[in-house]
Amino acid sequence: MIFAALALIVTQVPPEAPTTARTLESGTELQFVTTEQLDSRTVRQGQRFGLELAVDLVESGTVVLRRGAMAVGEIEAVGQKQMFGMSGSLVLRPLFIDVDGRRVNLEGTLSQKGSSGQGAAIPAVIVAGSLGLIITGRSARVPAGTRISARVR
Repeated sequence: MIFAALALIVTQVPPEAPTTARTLESGTELQFVTTEQLDSRTVRQGQRFGLELAVDLVESGTVVLRRGAMAVGEIEAVGQKQMFGMSGSLVLRPLFIDVDGRRVNLEGTLSQKGSSGQGAAIPAVIVAGSLGLIITGRSARVPAGTRISARVR
């Protein structure tokens, strides 16, 4: 009888505490900042880059995600600077953030253009002919710390 009671005590496992998995509703707004400088001269389409949550995400008075949580973005499009003063361009897209080991997909974009050199190229073509062909615009640059808005997909 004593052995039966001990066997019962040993085999009983205390119940686990309920898990508090965080969920993010579709459409939840998040603010990120880039963690590195991106330049249309050096990046390529499809390249991934780091994002960091810019502000705490608070729902019903509870912090769901802390500022500094890391996320991943992708270069959606790259346009190189061209003749006639055409500037470079970048289109950035937030991809996902991991929440409690689960990937949460994001949506949103940020478009950036370099400054145009067309103001100088057109008169140069008129005055000097083909000289205006060598005038180009500037590359598009996105400095580290640039804000990107995203929504949970």
